[in-house]
Amino acid sequence: MRLALLAAILTLGLVPACGGTSKYPDEVRNNFLSSCQDSGGTPSRCDCALGKIEAKVSLEDFKKEDTAAVVNGQVSRKITDAIAECR
Repeated sequence: MRLALLAAILTLGLVPACGGTSKYPDEVRNNFLSSCQDSGGTPSRCDCALGKIEAKVSLEDFKKEDTAAVVNGQVSRKITDAIAECR
């Protein structure tokens, strides 16, 4: 899964450190965290963002959001709002 656009948001400093509980499969989590960190996000920022997204967005919706971001080049408000809660 390509999450470069979402990961790019994280490198802008919008996501300070915090945690979350996992509900996505390990493969989805690992892909997100890897993409986020490859784009310059710190492990704690990437983990926080993932935790907030998992708490707010179902796995099915997350996959749809990811596909839409890749196709349209935009990240939805639903995802950016979840990430912004890490402040």
